Amino acid sequence: MLAEGHSQKIRTFKVARHFEKVGFCPNIAEMAVSTSETPTITTSAVSVISSPHGLLRRKQRKINIRDLQAAVKYGTKEAGFPCPRTGENRWKYTHADVVYITDASSRHEITSWPAPAAGLDIPTVQVTEAIKREHEMADLRVRTSHASWTSHTVAVVDQSGSMRNTDLADGATRSDAVWITLALDFVAKRLESGEASGSDVLSVILMNDHSKVLFRQRPLDWLLYNDLVTYLRTATPMHAGNYFPALNAAEELLRSNEHGGCALMLLFLSDGRPSDIMPTRADLCGYTTSRKYQHLVQERIGVLASQFGRRLTVATIGFGSAEENFSVLNTMATTSEDYGSVGIFQTPALTVESLGKAMSSLTESVTETKTELTHLGDPSIQRTVRSVVRESRRAVDDLRLSSEWYHYEASDLQRVVRGSGHKRAPWEDVELESSCTNSGVAMKKTIFGEGAERMVRKFRLVTEQGEFHGPLLVAKESRFVEDSAKGILEFHLVFCETQAHASRLAQVFNQKLSLIPGVTNRTPRVKFLDCRVFVVQDRNYGRIGLLVEDMLDPMKYMKWNNNAGHVAGQAAVSAHQASGPLRPPIFEIQEEEVEEDEEEEGLQTGIRDVSINIQDEDIPQAFTHFTYRYTERKMMVCDLQGVLDTACSPPLFQLTDPVIHYRSDHGRSHVYGRTDKGRGLSPLRFVPIMDILIWLAMRPNGENPTKQTYGYSLQNTKSTADNAAHLIRPHLPPGSMH
Repeated sequence: MLAEGHSQKIRTFKVARHFEKVGFCPNIAEMAVSTSETPTITTSAVSVISSPHGLLRRKQRKINIRDLQAAVKYGTKEAGFPCPRTGENRWKYTHADVVYITDASSRHEITSWPAPAAGLDIPTVQVTEAIKREHEMADLRVRTSHASWTSHTVAVVDQSGSMRNTDLADGATRSDAVWITLALDFVAKRLESGEASGSDVLSVILMNDHSKVLFRQRPLDWLLYNDLVTYLRTATPMHAGNYFPALNAAEELLRSNEHGGCALMLLFLSDGRPSDIMPTRADLCGYTTSRKYQHLVQERIGVLASQFGRRLTVATIGFGSAEENFSVLNTMATTSEDYGSVGIFQTPALTVESLGKAMSSLTESVTETKTELTHLGDPSIQRTVRSVVRESRRAVDDLRLSSEWYHYEASDLQRVVRGSGHKRAPWEDVELESSCTNSGVAMKKTIFGEGAERMVRKFRLVTEQGEFHGPLLVAKESRFVEDSAKGILEFHLVFCETQAHASRLAQVFNQKLSLIPGVTNRTPRVKFLDCRVFVVQDRNYGRIGLLVEDMLDPMKYMKWNNNAGHVAGQAAVSAHQASGPLRPPIFEIQEEEVEEDEEEEGLQTGIRDVSINIQDEDIPQAFTHFTYRYTERKMMVCDLQGVLDTACSPPLFQLTDPVIHYRSDHGRSHVYGRTDKGRGLSPLRFVPIMDILIWLAMRPNGENPTKQTYGYSLQNTKSTADNAAHLIRPHLPPGSMH
């Protein structure tokens, strides 16, 4: 009989449903299904003795003894590979989509596995002349111009023997699921949606006891899809799964194009821990094998992430049983985050659909990186990230000057502010703080943080003895080569404006928050860091503009919502997967929703008797929605990131690098920089922070937000209780940047 899980009902209809889910609809009638007939004569008389290894493999792969007996009697017989230890000849039998290996007598079974794509033949795409021409042009661009690449994904696919296991629903092997997902979700779905094109590049590495590059720098197109389907039909997982030869090959491929405008992803799929033989090293003495693996992986991934930073996504997928140890895969993702790269670790269920969803979420990270690297005025032009070296956020802080720091004497240092606070006013010099006049300042050569627009270095005040003193500071500068052509200070202008406006709104928010019943000194408030701009005279690079802020603890740093509308805990966007219920997203609104009545949102302006139960994590989301409501849907402050300082009373969300979305009455776009989408985001509905929003939306009679040159302030003609709002400065005064 055919093995259970390998009958003709195996996966045809399942894959057909999967095609429909991803929006890719080939002619299902073309999908050929294996219809091998069950033998009509008895096979029990065929004597086959199974080795312990063979018994284990048949149990794992759901193959029974009658299948093996039928294979020896009715299957296709071929010469197999000799025994690697003794050189003894072996036979290979193929029958009913299962492969069996026996000894030379055909009486002793060695092992067995399902044939590739058993019971399934995913249709390839008919290659037209137009598809051929597009492929030839894309391939030529990939070979001749590294600057033309928008992304390069290096996929390491585990092809060790355990990937033959048929523990997926309906009898698919783990290997089959991976190749189906790469073909459908990584290539076909993205080509159909326009998310990917021939400027996106894929390399594939097969990982077992040795590593082999299956596809090297191939443009994403339908020919690549066909080749992935073809390999699905012939893949033969075997032997051990050694990580480090695969990482060597992946590193070589990732570095094959170091152009700063190319988004990079290392995609590592495995169903278990490494099988590598550990090297003998003095620094690894006393480590367990698992700890050795993790230490060596940290070294390898750290080198890559240090070079590529935020341009690189390290995405690891553990595709195996729930009992499997995936700690090394998790370490790969978390290590990349230490250097500013995007780290994602996922363990989808053993189904094609679950693996497909995981793959789709990973490709979103590459798409976001591609968007960051796109020129604002011309999406066809990629911006180039500057080539710098990054340090781990876990690195120990230095106490004095060393060769790892740039040192600027006080005579090389200048501090400036925007004169009069007017947008077109010139930058003016201001007196340096006395702390800067002793022996100047120092800036670390390596960066330790990286955002969508800026790189962050450690910045310190220096004594005459070369020791660091004063507060821990950071200096921010542009990530991109193209910004160096601008004025040395113009890049920082939008940031200063954005942070100052957000700071003024935070002051109003805190005032109103204090009036809510139930709010105490244990309820966190919101504060945006003050920033100042320095100009230094560098021996190698000339005059450099630096935006300087207090340093926030990188180990406590987190993001409470982002520019795409997600809030903390909503999605698995980091190496640490979210657990528990997910928070609702902040949804984008359409133009016609702008005039929607506030009462429909539940934000009445009258006094209500509500019960307030405020959680710390509610405050950032409430502030974002407050800015939207308070400015009458003109502004929304989001991308809230920083640390929650619980050492002070009340606790304080210390935030930096906000994004403001501004709705211009005159059709202007990107008023607050390239991250300004120019449209609002709708409030959350029916969530725990709604009661906070109701109270924050209340205004005493006569209080209205009034647009000033630089943001919003309060004017109150009837209530003196809110006169503290005069703390909200209507422009950028020199004092706001101490």
